[in-house]
Formats: sequence, C-alpha cells, structure tokens
Amino acid sequence: MNNKKSVFVLLIGETNAGKSTLVNAIVDSKVSIVSHKVQTTRFKVLGIHTEGESQIIFIDTPGIFNPKRDFDREMLNISFSQMEEADIIAVIVDSQKGISNHTQEIIKKIPANKKAIFIFNKVDLIKKEKLLDLLKQVEDSHNFERFFMVSALKKNGLKDIVNYLANNTVHDNWFYDEDQISDLPLNQLATEITREKIYKHLHQELPYHIAVVHDKWEETDSLITIYQTVFVAKANYKGMVLGRSGEKIKQIRLETMNELQKEFGKKVNLYLYVKVDEKIFQKMLNQY
Repeated sequence: MNNKKSVFVLLIGETNAGKSTLVNAIVDSKVSIVSHKVQTTRFKVLGIHTEGESQIIFIDTPGIFNPKRDFDREMLNISFSQMEEADIIAVIVDSQKGISNHTQEIIKKIPANKKAIFIFNKVDLIKKEKLLDLLKQVEDSHNFERFFMVSALKKNGLKDIVNYLANNTVHDNWFYDEDQISDLPLNQLATEITREKIYKHLHQELPYHIAVVHDKWEETDSLITIYQTVFVAKANYKGMVLGRSGEKIKQIRLETMNELQKEFGKKVNLYLYVKVDEKIFQKMLNQY
C-alpha cells in the first residue's frame, strides 16, 4: 500500500530572517546560499526533506526588502506570486529585529485560502518578555495555524516544524526520490557557492550588479573541473572582483574550491573569468 504524502512549503520573510539557514539545517546540507547581502536568493530553491512517509518540499524565496530599482520590485513580485503555488506559507522573522513593516506587508498578502504558520527565528538572542510581545503582535494580525520558536543556526526547535509539516501533507505521492535533498543541479549549486564567497569578501563594496554563470563541467573518478564566468554590470566593478594583482578573485576561488570539495567528496579545480555585461539584470529576470 502506498502511503507516501507530500507538501509544498513557501518560506517567506524579510531579508536575513534566516530562511536559507533554516532550509539548510533541516535538510542537513547546503541547498540555499547564506549571505548578509540582501537578495542573496535570486531564484526558487527547493530543499527536500523526507520524514518517514512524508516529503516536505521547501520553496525558498528572495528576501523582502525596500525596493530601489525595477529589478528589486520584480523580485518582490516573484516572492509574493509564489504564495499561490504553495500548500503552506511559512512566514519567518528575525526575532531581534521584531515585526517590521515588510513583515506586516507579507502577512497582509497571505491568501485567505492558504494555511500559514509563523516562525520566530533567533529566539535565543532575545529576552522572553520581548518574544511574548512579538507573539501578541502577530496573533492579532492573522489567523496563523501554529507559531514556532527556533534558532535555525543552532538547529533548535526545528524538529517541531518538521513534525507539524509531516502531519499536514496534502498530496498523495512523492515528487522526488527519497535521498534527494534539492532540485538544484550540481553545476548551479557550484555557481551559488561562488556567489556566496564573492558577497562574503565584497559585501560593502559590490552592489548587486553581478551574476555567476556556469560554463563547463568536466568530471573523472577523482577530479571535477569547473569553468564559471562572473558577470558584472559596470567596468569598474570588474576591478573590485579581481582585486589588486588578482588577489581577491584568487581568494574567492580557493574558498569556493575548498567548499565544493567538501560538498562533492572529491578534488575540484575551479576556473573563474570576470566579464562586463551591462544587461545582466534583465538576463537574470528572464530565468523565472
């Protein structure tokens, strides 16, 4: 008898609320990149967690923030439109920052016919009294099914979320194999890790006029050779990525290779090329 069930869960919240950290912690692998930059997640990334006969499929959205450009506004529209695709909407907040106007806007846009839960993240960093005040605020704003208090970074409280979602499946089948944790191709995961390292080293200097594109993948039993191009929107950004005498891009390359070797379990050679493309934003939007 087939008792397999599944549910699609949309994670949505303000930038840096901890969505990617939560997904990575639950599936116990890096399937969504983590950065202090706003708009780190630029496309739908699924984290897949199979618990017994229940399969939980997480949809990770671009973080909600104050849009300044047409590209930013389009990213927000994508986040909100994905609410219709999900079975359950999970709103997540950084408890230290409280309930912002952006979070209130998210709550207002939850479709009336959708089941929704609320996740307070980083609860280990605030006092209990403040957390109770935040809970009261949210309770008065929407009829959420459940509230969860977690620390995604420390992996505290995540089991309660998984148990709830596993008991609220809606589809009578699985959409992915039991051992699959993401629909993200390995070459795309590699470009995301490269972009994460770029943001780590250039988070104050580099605007969001950047994309990392996969060019070629060569693999043997003992070695993966990856070729990627880092596109920037303006010529002066190229120098920022390269650094003096190419030192910055070398550092980014080495850190990316080290992480990829841990992820893939074999030696990795990575070749990075930096090019200027003034229309890169429009090309990125065309992915959706």
